[in-house]
Amino acid sequence: MAALQTVRVFATWIDDPTECVLTIDLAKDPQTHTALGHWDVMGAVDLASQARRPFVLSADGKMDFGSQTPDAERFWHTDLRKHPLIAGQKFQIEWPHNDIGHYVIEKVAVLGSKIAQERHDSID
Repeated sequence: MAALQTVRVFATWIDDPTECVLTIDLAKDPQTHTALGHWDVMGAVDLASQARRPFVLSADGKMDFGSQTPDAERFWHTDLRKHPLIAGQKFQIEWPHNDIGHYVIEKVAVLGSKIAQERHDSID
């Protein structure tokens, strides 16, 4: 098994890259770029630079914004862990009320180093 890397993933909503920016810390395999571990991880969304909302991401993709969040808005779901953690990779977030947001990874930074991979292409 390759050495584990802890990375910070920065992703944006394709429809409006300024509206709901996602930041999440994950462990990944540096050779396959796949997410490692079945433990919960922390992340946050930045809603139009107005309200940063932390969440816990479970291994099954459930995003839990905590008990202070109204039940109708508390849980989101993502397929991020099923995709390679590389810049330019697309994935989805299912918001409440069966609404789906399409996201793209903008940057993957290895924590504790100056190594980062950024996306430099346009989105189709």
